[in-house]
Amino acid sequence: MASARDWMSKTILGIDEAGKNPLMGPMVVAGFLCSASLEEKLRDIGVQDSKAFGSGARARERRRVLAAQVRDLGRAVVKRVSVADINQHKLNGLVHLAGKDILSETTDADAVFTDGGEYFQKLQAYHDNLTVIIGGDRLNIFVSAASIVAKDERDRCFEEIAASQRGRIEELLGDEEDAYQRLLDGNSYPSSKLIKKYLTRYREKYGEFPLETRVRLVRFASGEPQSR
Repeated sequence: MASARDWMSKTILGIDEAGKNPLMGPMVVAGFLCSASLEEKLRDIGVQDSKAFGSGARARERRRVLAAQVRDLGRAVVKRVSVADINQHKLNGLVHLAGKDILSETTDADAVFTDGGEYFQKLQAYHDNLTVIIGGDRLNIFVSAASIVAKDERDRCFEEIAASQRGRIEELLGDEEDAYQRLLDGNSYPSSKLIKKYLTRYREKYGEFPLETRVRLVRFASGEPQSR
């Protein structure tokens, strides 16, 4: 049985994804590599499941600050999965491939912990000591750290997209109070009625969806027939 000292000397990798379900922008898969001895330090600075911070500007800023602190304590490996790939391939396969790439860049990891999901379970073929934890972003501090990095990157991606389309957002949602901020806060998740209204009105006016739209997911969410 490994001693506490043995554990503290290990290099640990946590892996998680963010942005699997939004209707716009890339998905992000992140790995965070650090010494096991930093476990308590990660807790002390407030690392937890990135979703625990909620949404909105304050939540994004808190994640941004915390992600910078996390990065200072170890090594972050971030993979953006493009909208072009999401529109052509199955999401689970794309998460798996991104996780595989992260493993190939962190071969010095003694142990790997990932959030749950079949796409991560398949990574066990590429590392002898990889543990998949259902709810790992809540239950394992190294996965939590990876979730913070991934979610912060996803936040930044959607902020860039929203900023680039601000004029049209305000034009097409002029009847909605604080439309731009509310759409930004929704991060294009399907639970946001505003993103669905924006995408619908955009297509009605321009005959197509805006750039960075996950067209297959939008059509699925609206019940449209899926093209292969």
